[in-house]
Amino acid sequence: MTIIDAMKTFIVTAQFECFVSSVGEYKSTHAVKKGLRPNFLYKNHYHTGVISKCNSDIAPGESGMLQAKFILDEESVALLVVGDKIGIYEGPENKLAECNILEVCEVDPLN
Repeated sequence: MTIIDAMKTFIVTAQFECFVSSVGEYKSTHAVKKGLRPNFLYKNHYHTGVISKCNSDIAPGESGMLQAKFILDEESVALLVVGDKIGIYEGPENKLAECNILEVCEVDPLN
């Protein structure tokens, strides 16, 4: 068994308060909305995911509530707490939003 085989991964569903970057902050800022598949920056690591619920599109410079599902490794899941900040990115330098974790709804094994 390799180290990769032993690593467990999880799908995390969480509620966020989201603050979308203003148009002037980054080159290509746009609304955050349901179905968007950004990268989530948590504890200096990027994780793939999807915005699964969003009552309405959150425009640049605005704030709103959303729910997202993203993949975390076992070590990161252990560190996940309400109040933590997670960045939403398209590419490594295009930050779309900064989010606060309001609630961790589900943590399910990926396998």
